[in-house]
Amino acid sequence: MSSEKKYKNSPISEAVCELRIISGLPWDLAVPGLVYERLKKTFPKRRQVKTLGATLTGGAVTTVEVERLQFLQEDEKALVVIGKDVLAVSRLNPYPGWETYRPMIVDAFAAYREITNPTSFQRLGLRYVNQVNFKESRVRLEDFFEFYPFVGKLLPQDHGTFIVGIDLPFSGGRDILRLQLATNAAAPGSSELSLTLDLDYFLVDPSNVGLNDLEKWLEQAHSTLAKTFEGCLKDSLRKRFQGMD
Repeated sequence: MSSEKKYKNSPISEAVCELRIISGLPWDLAVPGLVYERLKKTFPKRRQVKTLGATLTGGAVTTVEVERLQFLQEDEKALVVIGKDVLAVSRLNPYPGWETYRPMIVDAFAAYREITNPTSFQRLGLRYVNQVNFKESRVRLEDFFEFYPFVGKLLPQDHGTFIVGIDLPFSGGRDILRLQLATNAAAPGSSELSLTLDLDYFLVDPSNVGLNDLEKWLEQAHSTLAKTFEGCLKDSLRKRFQGMD
């Protein structure tokens, strides 16, 4: 991240940017192939996948099967997912840094834009999923985090699985950062504690973000995510990420 700290033991398990787009042209099955031709030097592998989506018809939610195409790097650590009115760029661990990840997003959208001639954005999202593992089976969250579930003094202080989250508004409510901390399912026979710190920054009012504003929005989203991530940590956890503990 431009303002992000780089850690020897980075907790980032996945970074994903999703763009939901209003297209200026009808969807054509040839679109994914044309986009692939522009991205294949960076993402040479291609794979067709099917996912489940939901549509609202007459007040009823219907589940439908949606076909999408994935373009992957050779090591399959980075991929582009393309479908009707949607483009996503993901990077798995090890995360190489914003200076490497950001151009992937910009280049993928440039290729998609050239082929589909979109008119506007419907939604933008930039998300970082962090996995924080402790060798200890019992951890005082307040010793490592600035963001954690509060348990009052009259309640039992030992607790099991949890999930806590808040929505933080930014840019006058145009954007939301959804912040969550939750326990992960324990591996069979393991006594270690594993947590997910999930930071999801997304656009809720697209009226003031045009197609040419994507890079500016990405920088703002990324900077906000970096600051919020650091704001969730105490120095004791930073030392572990730096390999000092």
